[in-house]
Amino acid sequence: MNTSGSGSSGKLTLESVWFSYNNHQKTKKNKYVFRYGNIPTKTVNPSYNHSSTDRWGNYKAEVVGMPNSDFPYAEQNEEAAKEQAAAWNLTDVLLPSGGIMSVEYEADDYAYVQDKRASLMQKIAGFGKSPSSVPSPKLYSFSLIERHLLKENDHRFVFFDLPAPLSSTEEIATYYLQDFKQLLMKLWVKMPRGHRGMQTVFEPIMVYAAIKSYGFALSSTGEKNYSRFYVEMEPTDGGGSPAVQTAFQFLREKLPHRAFPGYQVNGDGPIKEVVRAVWGMFNSLLEGVSKLEFNFKLDGFCEVVDLDKSGARLNHAEFKKKRVGDIE
Repeated sequence: MNTSGSGSSGKLTLESVWFSYNNHQKTKKNKYVFRYGNIPTKTVNPSYNHSSTDRWGNYKAEVVGMPNSDFPYAEQNEEAAKEQAAAWNLTDVLLPSGGIMSVEYEADDYAYVQDKRASLMQKIAGFGKSPSSVPSPKLYSFSLIERHLLKENDHRFVFFDLPAPLSSTEEIATYYLQDFKQLLMKLWVKMPRGHRGMQTVFEPIMVYAAIKSYGFALSSTGEKNYSRFYVEMEPTDGGGSPAVQTAFQFLREKLPHRAFPGYQVNGDGPIKEVVRAVWGMFNSLLEGVSKLEFNFKLDGFCEVVDLDKSGARLNHAEFKKKRVGDIE
């Protein structure tokens, strides 16, 4: 099937079929003709892009800044999901008798996977130290004045904005946290620059945190905000945030050249290599004395999260999670 009109591009498709016998060719005039994506007023067959698929293998248009390689989740917008379900799929069969068989596609939906509620990644409004905190993209706050509060200043409260107000904490559990003992988050965390000349980057980190409590966010005067709720993460053995601990562990183990500027010394000439190696040894000794976490927080490592890309797994409140690819 040619989509550009030039004959140089398109998708290999079966356009028609007929049956012949004893070298009779008249049956060519009575063939089955197949049409793909033939929906009036709509462009259903998009240009080919190998990355325009979701994790089910169905077509999903890419969004600028949110590639499907990082966001492979099925489209949840009902109209967009229904339209994308028909992309490059058979829509009409013209019969030799003159009749037409038409196929319409819609996005499938489901509420349970066996006995578990269907869940999806939902946007995080921010983090805070208490239910009354203003949601922030920061995982912790730190200053030398409050250095004795190294763990207490971790932001263990995760906030979510509701599409419609709820009336009780029981509804929070029913709609979003049923059977949940842990909160799974995919956080895009800002990593340090490392060597001079390197740029800061955001890396995706999977965080698993036991749920300690949940409830409605509070105003500075203690009034409940029924359009926003929080989930409090159970503190680590040291009393800190599991998100901070996971981010620091990822930085130390996966990106040591960003955590310790003297770690990677090749490529700068012998003098610079020696200087950086010595500084790396000194820095490691210093961190062994004054504690690694203190130094990381002092330098602001892994402090900021890109909330536009990050999310947490919650139950689908409407019991209607979409999956592209069903036939009406």
